[in-house]
Amino acid sequence: MGGRQELTTRYEVQPKGILKIQPNYRYSYLEGDELQNFVLATKEYYERVFSAIMLARSANRSAALI
Repeated sequence: MGGRQELTTRYEVQPKGILKIQPNYRYSYLEGDELQNFVLATKEYYERVFSAIMLARSANRSAALI
C-alpha cells in the first residue's frame, strides 16, 4: 500500500451549475447525490459562519458597554 495522497478539488459556481475541477484536467458538473451533498454542506457552512459572526458581534457590543 502506498502513502497518503492529497487531492485538491475546486468548485466553481456557474450559470449552468456547479463545476467540479480536479487535477489532470478532470472537469464535471455536479449531479444527483453529489450535488445534493454539496448544497447541504454549503448551507451548513454558511449557517456556522453566520452564527460565529453574529456571536462575535454580540460579544464586541457587550464588551463596548462595559
